[in-house]
Amino acid sequence: MHYMPYQDSTFDVVISGWILGYSDNPERACQEMRRVSKDDCIIAIGSTYIPDKQRGKEDEGHFSPKVDELLLMFGNAVQNVYIRHDPESDDVVGRTIVIFDVCKKRGE
Repeated sequence: MHYMPYQDSTFDVVISGWILGYSDNPERACQEMRRVSKDDCIIAIGSTYIPDKQRGKEDEGHFSPKVDELLLMFGNAVQNVYIRHDPESDDVVGRTIVIFDVCKKRGE
């Protein structure tokens, strides 16, 4: 996920389902998603949010974002957000889901 073997601007859709949590460099993984995306590409990301106070030893180093944190990693390239879902509160474990498109020219 950090160095995808694809040319720039290859895909119309990029789906990342519950994989970013295992990344040791989620920003780099998001940069790669953006790099392989065509202009106006749809990007769908699903992840699990785990509040700090509920993290166990097995969760150490696990990237656990909410929607706004994910979108920030794509910066100005985010064009439209079609679906955004965060857990009910900051105190509960839950799904984070976001679907958006990117305008690569805006993000340069």
